[in-house]
Amino acid sequence: MFEPAAMRLVALARNQAARLRHSFVGTEHLLLGMLEVDQNVGTLILFDLGLDPAKIRSEIEREVGIGPEAETTGAIPYTPRSKKVFALAAKTARARGADKIGTEHILLALVEEGDGVAAHVLRDLGIHTADVAKHLSARSVMEPTALSGVGSFHALDFTKRYDLHCIEAGQPHVYQNVLFKGLACLSSEGAAPTPQPEFLVIELENKELIYIARSAISKFHEHTPES
Repeated sequence: MFEPAAMRLVALARNQAARLRHSFVGTEHLLLGMLEVDQNVGTLILFDLGLDPAKIRSEIEREVGIGPEAETTGAIPYTPRSKKVFALAAKTARARGADKIGTEHILLALVEEGDGVAAHVLRDLGIHTADVAKHLSARSVMEPTALSGVGSFHALDFTKRYDLHCIEAGQPHVYQNVLFKGLACLSSEGAAPTPQPEFLVIELENKELIYIARSAISKFHEHTPES
């Protein structure tokens, strides 16, 4: 089963195949579909690794080209490699304690698969399995100063849920039962890049992804049913 963003990715992959007039949905279309999904973890990882979505799109289109004009009937089928990616993504999700496949699991599977167009393009852009896997580690250790105002900050477990205490608009706010999904830089266009990501990506109980400024976090603790 897919998370909502991953389901959107799968649907948009077919749209990308149709846009390029291809009669199949390959790994390249899955990667293109990922780039079209708003605020998804897979694309955030690519962003953190220094990749420009426009560059990825241009490299894919340069490699596969646009097909001839043809009338397409019925659903465009997935290639065996794309099906292998789904199987690898499911395996990764299970191994990391997730009950659904996320875009981040699909991204790792696209690289791990190794022989598809997506893997070739990402490899040519300097992205390898270890680079993506590092962002998906079940244990992610950050420096004590990584978050302002938290104090002693040890290991975050990306498979566990937390209660996050913040100060927003001068008022205390608690996000309960959330997952930490990663880091992000959201600098405005033309602004100088920050030395480290200034936002945490948080998944709420309803699966919505939000961004919380590190400076807004006062403390957090593991969620318990009584908390």
